[in-house]
Amino acid sequence: MSKFFDKLKEIRLVRAIVYAIVGSAFYPRLTLYNKLKIEGTEHLKNLPKKNVLFVSNHQTYFAEVITFLLIFCAVKWRKQNGLGVPYY
Repeated sequence: MSKFFDKLKEIRLVRAIVYAIVGSAFYPRLTLYNKLKIEGTEHLKNLPKKNVLFVSNHQTYFAEVITFLLIFCAVKWRKQNGLGVPYY
């Protein structure tokens, strides 16, 4: 079963669908309810492709992973210090 999920993770369409589902579920909460403030996204484009560790300064565990996902997608679409309209 592990090999099946490894193959599934490599398919770009599957990842895009998962990102869209998760992002659309949490985007309103992070932008409307929590008033998310993002700074420093210009530094993300200069990072290496591998071996980068992101650490949060608080203990929310789940929300920060979703937030990082939304921020990375926003940076991919050249959004600076904000989420903008969610494209995945």
